[in-house]
Amino acid sequence: MQLMLDGCRRIRCVVLFLLPLWGCQGEESDHFQGYVEGEYVLVAAPRGGQLEQLLTVRGAEVIAGQPLFILATWRNGEGPAGSR
Repeated sequence: MQLMLDGCRRIRCVVLFLLPLWGCQGEESDHFQGYVEGEYVLVAAPRGGQLEQLLTVRGAEVIAGQPLFILATWRNGEGPAGSR
């Protein structure tokens, strides 16, 4: 009986030792743990108007001075060009 208990203890010790290593498999994943630091910037047009073209997408990295959008051109207070 004592020999059987020693065998069970050894098996438990081996399992408890190997169990944490089971989680260290080398599977590739598209998920990462951690955090990301970022800086929010509020952007505004120099004048009001209708958006004609958007030159970037949400979350894209841009540099200072890079055009982000184009506003529609106005003719004699009529509204955007070609909006009749």
